[in-house]
Amino acid sequence: MSPSLEMLRRRMLRAPYSTEIIAVMREIARSGDPDAIVVLSRQLDVPCDVGRAAVACLVAIGFAVIPEMRRRLDALDEDMVRNAHRVLAVLGDENSRAALDAECWADLEQGADDDGEKAAQ
Repeated sequence: MSPSLEMLRRRMLRAPYSTEIIAVMREIARSGDPDAIVVLSRQLDVPCDVGRAAVACLVAIGFAVIPEMRRRLDALDEDMVRNAHRVLAVLGDENSRAALDAECWADLEQGADDDGEKAAQ
């Protein structure tokens, strides 16, 4: 991680208000540092404004975030998983779009199992 990104990361972690956190997150997204993806993706587990801003910042970075978002889908935190799906859906991932539209993720997994059984027949 570059020293300038580390400085921004620390500023974000010390910011007392969500508006300040979001402003720093936008600076991080504009930094062009590849490590910005990991720094921002760690904020996906925060609900409300900060989580939404993390999604927007990661989408603004573009397709380079996809591998990290796929890793975040394995998280235990529901906000993290849902926000990772939001990023992937905006970037065109159909499975993430379906996950966001599902009333229950267990139903989505059941639907995938049913599709697999149909294909096997």
